[in-house]
Order: sequence, then C-alpha cells, then structure tokens
Amino acid sequence: MDIYIYIIIGLLTIIFIFVLISFIKYANIKDITKKLEISKKNIGILLGKKINVLSRASNSLKKDFKIDFDISTSNNLEEDYDFGLDKNTNNLYKSFIKIVDDNKLNGKKKIESIIDDYIDINEDMLGLKFYYNMNADLLNNLFKRKFYKIILKMLKIKKIDKFDVEKISELEILKN
Repeated sequence: MDIYIYIIIGLLTIIFIFVLISFIKYANIKDITKKLEISKKNIGILLGKKINVLSRASNSLKKDFKIDFDISTSNNLEEDYDFGLDKNTNNLYKSFIKIVDDNKLNGKKKIESIIDDYIDINEDMLGLKFYYNMNADLLNNLFKRKFYKIILKMLKIKKIDKFDVEKISELEILKN
C-alpha cells in the first residue's frame, strides 16, 4: 500500500512540474505575441504618417509645381498596416524622389521638408521593424522546440512573416 502512495505522489509531482513548465512557456509565448501586436500597431501608425507625408508631397507638386503625382491611383493605400502597404509607400516615395530629381526641385523648402519628414518617419519605423523582426524570430524559433510546438498548436499560433528592412537615407536620395 505504501508503494501506491509513493507512485501517486510521484505522478502528481510530475504532473505539477509539467503544468508549471507549461504555464511558464505559455507566459513566454503570450509576452512575445503581445510585443508583436504592439510593434505592429505602432508600425501601422507610422505607415499612416508616411501616407500623410506622401499626400503632402502630391499636393505640393500639384499646387506649387504643376506636376502630377497621384498617390491614390498609383498603389493600393487602403490596405491595413501590413507588409504590402509598407512596400507601396516606399515605392511611392522613390517615385516622388525621381520626380524631384527629374524636375530639379532639390533645394526647394517644401520639398526638403517633405523629404526630411519622410526620412524621420522611416528611421523611427526602421527601429520598430527590427524590434518586430526580432520578436518574430523568437516566436518562429519556438516552433523548432517540441514542447513549445505543442503549446503553439494548442493556441493556434502560426509562424509569422517579417518585415523587409529597407533604409532610405540621404545618400540614396543623392544617388537617384
């Protein structure tokens, strides 16, 4: 009879340790997913600011220089904050810089202000993308570990994509 008590106590200890480890791993997963959600939300806010700067660029080119730069028909900017919208805004910015260079508008106060604003936003976004990608790597690497993989499947969490980190600097502006 004593042996059954020891077996039951041993099994309960193993179950307790298993539940404790599961709870710790679950908390780790939730912490990573929360960081990803917050950084993606902040990236969305900065994407909105990028769109506003591009809208200012479009308006300035039309009003001040009689040059057509329509951002609404160039790309789909109605997407939610995601990887495609980020690429679209960067492509629009490159088109804007090409128009500025082709029409020799460098040095104009409004144009320089727009370029500076976009670069500032892009630098802020670069840090957020690195932070997002770092946490995405952490989460994606958990899929390689068996115990985490089980918890991730129970939570219906899938591997996530990362942002392409593309830095637009003053040097790239000079190259165009």
